[in-house]
Amino acid sequence: KAYPKMIGYKQQKNKRECRYSEGTIKIFRSNLNSMLEWAVDEGYLNRNPNRNIIPPKGERSKVVHAYTKEEQQKIVEYTNDDKGANKIFYFLLASGLRVGEAIALTLDDINIEEGYVVVNKTAVNYRGTMIVQDHPKTEQSIRTVYLSANCIERLKRYVEFAVNSQNNKRLLFPNDNWNMYHTSALRSRWIKSCADMGIAYRGIHALRHSYATRALEKGIDVKIVSTMLGHSTVATTMNIYQDVHSEQKKLA
Repeated sequence: KAYPKMIGYKQQKNKRECRYSEGTIKIFRSNLNSMLEWAVDEGYLNRNPNRNIIPPKGERSKVVHAYTKEEQQKIVEYTNDDKGANKIFYFLLASGLRVGEAIALTLDDINIEEGYVVVNKTAVNYRGTMIVQDHPKTEQSIRTVYLSANCIERLKRYVEFAVNSQNNKRLLFPNDNWNMYHTSALRSRWIKSCADMGIAYRGIHALRHSYATRALEKGIDVKIVSTMLGHSTVATTMNIYQDVHSEQKKLA
């Protein structure tokens, strides 16, 4: 009975029925199963009533479009001044990290000589305050991401700036007060930045999508791209970037 309540409620603001995405329903079902299986093991239930139930099909997740190559070049040039949040915007484009993963990076996660960063945590918004979780989104999100030569050159400047006695948390991308960036503040700055560059605002996550799209367009194996992005499965990558795969099929 949980599923109909979950996807059939009415949103009062616009009086239209809302549905959860397939991913959300999948996570909900997994958590529900875990609780019910525990109840069976502890003797509270004779069987798991959710074991053989097929959940309803949810809506497809919102598609986030990547920036074009021309827009990407504008972003690269615009962020070259290392001003304010421009450092983190460029790094998201050049590394494919999630916003929370980049916010949580410290100087200890960087290896300039070898040219990579280690992702092993993420920053999340908890009741209006950014906190660091010692685990990223999925187990596969714990990864080593190698960077391009151009990105490493900029990273040297970022590290030089971050090595400061006021940077007590040793953040790679501290804000103006040497604290962690808030996602809402980054969103506001990115909206303004897009207006300054004269490009469409597609959300900060589109920077990550641009990284993945360019990699797939270059013919990099989807398994490697999936690993670089920290996706839980290759199927996730193929589902999100199916349009890119269609173009690759035509070329093949």
